[in-house]
Amino acid sequence: KRSFNYPADVSHPDSRWYAERIFSEAINEARAYPPGPVHINIPLREPFYPEVGATLDFQQPVKIIKEDAPAYMLAPETIKQLQEELSGFKRILIVAGQGSYQPEL
Repeated sequence: KRSFNYPADVSHPDSRWYAERIFSEAINEARAYPPGPVHINIPLREPFYPEVGATLDFQQPVKIIKEDAPAYMLAPETIKQLQEELSGFKRILIVAGQGSYQPEL
């Protein structure tokens, strides 16, 4: 359905953000109607594996965001959970999009 190019260098925070966005867009495109394959071109550099004794250094922990399975209607337990979470508010704004989860929002 579509092809994406992963950045060669993700050492800068903006590059890491862009790389996460590429994967997000690819997943959304693959799942969008009609679902189908996408291609992500990831540039590889040698060596393909770490040197003996080298350690892997991850910049941050993997983000885990709750994702509900796609459906035409919310499950009854999800509706109940939302009602409980939102019952204490008078005015509610729901913003949906493909951006990263930001708890401060």
